[in-house]
Amino acid sequence: WYTKYRHRHLAKVRPDNYTVYVKHIPEDLRSDDALLEYFRLVFSFEDVVDARIAFMTPGLDKLVAERDALVPKLEHAINVFNFEGIRPQHTPIVAKIELPSLIKSVDSIETYTSELAELNMKITEEIEKIEKNFSHDLENCFEKKTSGSDRTGLTENSNSTGSGRTELTENNDIIASSISFFMGPTTSWLMNGNKNKNKNKHLLDGGIEIPNIDEKKLTLNNIEEDSKPDIKEGSKPESYEKNKDNKKKANGSNKVEVLGINPIKSLVKVKDLTAKSVQSAAKLATNATESGITAGLSTVAGFLPKVEGKPRNAGFVSFCTLNARQSAIQMVHHAAPFTMDVEEAPLPKDIFWSNVGKDHKAELIGKITGNVLTFALCLFWTGLTTFVSSLGKVQSLTKLLPFLGVLIKKYDWLGELLAQLEPLLLVVLAGLLSTILLTFAKQEGLMSESHLQASLFKKLSMFLLIQFFFVRLVSTSILEKLQEMVKDPQMIIPLLANSVPSQSKSFMQYVLVQTFLKLGTEILRLKPIIFGLIRSKMGPNLTEKEKSQPWFIFSPLCVSGEFNFSITQAELILFYMILLVYGVMSPILSWIMCFVFFLLSLVYRHQLYYIYPTTNDTGGYIFPQFVRMVIVCIYIAQLTLIGVLGLKKQALASSLCTPLLIGTVFFNTYINQQHYHMTKNLPSTMSVKEDRKNFGAIDFSELVGGRYLQPSMQNLRTEPDNMRIGCLKTSQHSAISMTI
Repeated sequence: WYTKYRHRHLAKVRPDNYTVYVKHIPEDLRSDDALLEYFRLVFSFEDVVDARIAFMTPGLDKLVAERDALVPKLEHAINVFNFEGIRPQHTPIVAKIELPSLIKSVDSIETYTSELAELNMKITEEIEKIEKNFSHDLENCFEKKTSGSDRTGLTENSNSTGSGRTELTENNDIIASSISFFMGPTTSWLMNGNKNKNKNKHLLDGGIEIPNIDEKKLTLNNIEEDSKPDIKEGSKPESYEKNKDNKKKANGSNKVEVLGINPIKSLVKVKDLTAKSVQSAAKLATNATESGITAGLSTVAGFLPKVEGKPRNAGFVSFCTLNARQSAIQMVHHAAPFTMDVEEAPLPKDIFWSNVGKDHKAELIGKITGNVLTFALCLFWTGLTTFVSSLGKVQSLTKLLPFLGVLIKKYDWLGELLAQLEPLLLVVLAGLLSTILLTFAKQEGLMSESHLQASLFKKLSMFLLIQFFFVRLVSTSILEKLQEMVKDPQMIIPLLANSVPSQSKSFMQYVLVQTFLKLGTEILRLKPIIFGLIRSKMGPNLTEKEKSQPWFIFSPLCVSGEFNFSITQAELILFYMILLVYGVMSPILSWIMCFVFFLLSLVYRHQLYYIYPTTNDTGGYIFPQFVRMVIVCIYIAQLTLIGVLGLKKQALASSLCTPLLIGTVFFNTYINQQHYHMTKNLPSTMSVKEDRKNFGAIDFSELVGGRYLQPSMQNLRTEPDNMRIGCLKTSQHSAISMTI
């Protein structure tokens, strides 16, 4: 059943189901066009919709963060003026720090407006600089270095042969060498394919056919004119408008239309990048001829790496068919290891852009760091778990800490309190673990929320098994007979044989406390209610929009957080471990666990249906790991049962359990062959079927167009929704003041 629903999820019309994440990209493919043309060459022109290379933009990210923090302040200041008729004022932070004796309040609306205008201008300049220096055709970059020189060095010879092809002059060798320098070997290989000509078709090396192209549309001058962005003064560049994908504002009034693909690209297919590269390289070659080829090349080579917005070695490629996307994931794209790795792309909102494009060495160091920190925490947590577990055995605790015996005799209630605190403290420790391990998982440099949650699930489930099962199981037995074991070490074997089954009561108590405490807080929603009450009394609350937005860590009741699948399933792994081990030794525990699972299913189904959103639905991404952990629990339970029977000198019963262990090994081997692999990708038969059904019904410019552009580069300008009303009333206020 999991395979069925997993495939159904992979066939949904979602941006991530039509997009792949490409990492460790070679330098010659680190541009939008180069990456786009590579995948169009591998598949077809129509299959590949968009390609986005990630950029290093630390300065731009900082400016965008400042703007995002400033917009709510300005919006609230305008709301105060609109609703209360008061022009709010504030004291600048710089004045408080540098000139405390000359503190002077300023008008908030005017100050925030001017600061926002300045930030918008800086952000626009930074985005346009990145687009100019690393545009799709790199034309602007070359023009900046060749300005003032003759740009007519490329003599275009459109000798029409009736086949609609454009033939270049004998300068091809010089042009090709320039292209090899700027665009890398991949584009040069594409260019060399033009030498194979046919009357009705073009052939690239290897016999790959490119359809016949109209002579006029392939002319380099026409491509140059059509590809130049038409930028009006004060407007956004055309290249940006075609590719960015702004979300609708809260009032839904502003809708940004995502345009389609450049029609020139639709005509020239693979040769569009080639032609533009020829043109730009020829301009450079002409300039280099006048001032020295070596000087010209070194000038441009030194120009690119110095600007903000250097391309990362990773990007996203979007397709218009499920079949092409699934094929791209399963292909080997490069002969070198750890190069051009293609994997599933997450939803745009789940991407950690700071981790996109990390090389293999950084990824490996991150994983090692996270595992080392987890191991160190495990050692520290062992002592903490041992101490908390000992609280359930008051007699054993008083032997280790004699002063507690005096206090217990003096205060009778202290002994009962210590016995009841054990399961509560274990539940608290389990809650703290998830926060700490999440911090460790973030050190691994994972690039999406789904990968982070999968790492958290793996760490937390293993941690709970080790600390809350094995350590607790052994520690309580050892502490109880510690002094006797020191005198006679041979008694360890019978001690373990008798103590393991006797711990069922303690685990039963933990399961009941954990279930009722967590489900009680879940169904009552104590934390959201308390935080919502605080939010209703504090923070901006003048408009419905302000009331529905979080303020610091406090969120209104109308904003429900996402359900944390990784933590919940990790806790279920511990429950499965307890059930599988003690279901045979203590049959009453099986009935209790049946009741517990019924309550868990009832409450969580209700919460998922009516409370939590489905925005973090990954279609069972971590469920295969969950199944693997359950099989590990089955192994441990069977080995524990065989060991306990062996320690009790029940040779026949122990040997009869061996076939059960062998059967589990065969079952695990069987499902590891194909079952996990079948759930990773959508089969080609289903992909083709879905593609035929969706043919012409999906607007891919809306679905994936610009969705995987970095958030910091999506908006040139940002203004509050109430900016126009506020500006109008501000102008009226200024006019009245001037009249007075």
